[in-house]
Amino acid sequence: MSGQVRLLYITYLAFFLGVFAVKLIGGIMPVYMANILLIALFSLSIFSSKNILAEKSTSYSVIFLLLLAVFLSFALVYDKQVYSLLLYTKITLLFIFFRVYPVSHSDLMLFLNRTYILYVIVSAVFFYFLPGSLFALKLTENNYVNLFFVRFLMFHTVEGSASSIDAYSGVILLVNLLLVPKGFSGRKFTIFLSVLMIILSLRLTPLVAVLVAIVVKMVVHNRFSAIASLLVGLSLFMGLLFLIKLNPTVYGFKLSLLLQLATHNRSMIWDQQLTVMHENYEFFDYIFGNFSSELFSIQAVRLDGILSSEEIDNPHNNFLVLFFRSPLIFIIYLGVFFRFIFTKFSKPWFIICAFIFTACFSNSGLIDLKNPIYIILFTYYFATHTDPLKSEKEYSQNTLRTSGL
Repeated sequence: MSGQVRLLYITYLAFFLGVFAVKLIGGIMPVYMANILLIALFSLSIFSSKNILAEKSTSYSVIFLLLLAVFLSFALVYDKQVYSLLLYTKITLLFIFFRVYPVSHSDLMLFLNRTYILYVIVSAVFFYFLPGSLFALKLTENNYVNLFFVRFLMFHTVEGSASSIDAYSGVILLVNLLLVPKGFSGRKFTIFLSVLMIILSLRLTPLVAVLVAIVVKMVVHNRFSAIASLLVGLSLFMGLLFLIKLNPTVYGFKLSLLLQLATHNRSMIWDQQLTVMHENYEFFDYIFGNFSSELFSIQAVRLDGILSSEEIDNPHNNFLVLFFRSPLIFIIYLGVFFRFIFTKFSKPWFIICAFIFTACFSNSGLIDLKNPIYIILFTYYFATHTDPLKSEKEYSQNTLRTSGL
C-alpha cells in the first residue's frame, strides 16, 4: 500500500475518531480539529512533491487554493466561523492531491469497500449491543416506521442517526455496480451489505435517488444531456420553493400541506429559513456568509399545523446548508462542479454524481466535514478522469502527425 493510499485511510480514521470525540466531549470542535490535522497532512504531502507544478492545470489549482485561502480568511474574520474555510480548503486540497498523486482505480475501490464494511460493522455493534452509548435519538417516536401494522426501528449508525447510512449505502451500491469490475475482491458481499442497509434504514432518500439514477442511465447519453438533467433538478427545486411561497390551493388542499407531506416537513423548514436569510442578511453576508445556529433556528410545525416545542436549525438540504454558510463560494464551487461534469463526462461516474446530487436535496450531511467519502469520490473523478474533449483533440493532432499532414 502506497503512502498516498494510506493517507486516504487516515482521512477516514480521522472521521471515525471525530465521531467518537463528539459523542464523548460534545460540540463540533473535535470535527474541526480532525479536519485541521488532515489539511496539514495533505498540504505537507502535496507541497513536498516535485510534481506539484509539473502540469499547468495543477499549477492553476494551487493558485486557486491560495486565492481561496485569502478570501476565506477575510470571511473568517467577518463571519467568525471556521466551517467554510475548512470545508472548501479540504475539497481543493483533495483535488490537487489526486492530481499530484494518481491513486489507482483498484486502490480507490478497495478503500471504498473496506471503509464501508468497517462503518457498517462498528455501527451494528453499537446499535444492537451498546445502544445507550451513542444513540440519544434512538427511542424517539420519529425514528420508528410502521409497515404492515408492524413497528420497526430505523437502523442507526455510529454517527447516531438513521440518515447517515441511507445515501452512503446507495453510493456504495452504485459504485460496485458501475465502477467495480466483476470478480473484484469483496464486490458481491459489499453489494449485498449495501442493499441490506438500504432496507434496514427504512428511508425514502436512497430509493428516490436510485430511481433518479435509473432514469439518468436511460436518458443521459452525453455531456449536454448530463448538464441539462442537473439543471432540470435545480429548476424543479427552485420552482418548489417558489410554490411554497405562493401556497395556492389544489383541489381544495393547500399546496403547502401537500408539500409538507411529500417532503416530510422539509418544505416548511426551507421556507422559514430562506425567510430568515432574506430578512437578516446584508450585502456582505451574501459574499462572506453569516450563518449561526441561533439565527437559523426555527420552530418546527407539525403536519397538523400545530407549532411544536422543538427548534430546528438543520434544513436537511445540503445545498441550502452550504448556501447559508457561504453563498458566494458555494455558487462558485457549484459552477466548477458543472464545468467538470461537462468537460469530463463519463456515464458511470455521472450516474453516481447524479445520485449524490439528488440525495443532497433531502440530506445535509453529504458534502460536509464528517464522512469524507462523497468529497473523495467527486475530487478523484474530476482530478483523474480523462477529459474527453482534450483526448479527442490530442488524438486528432497525433493522427495528423502520423499521416504527415
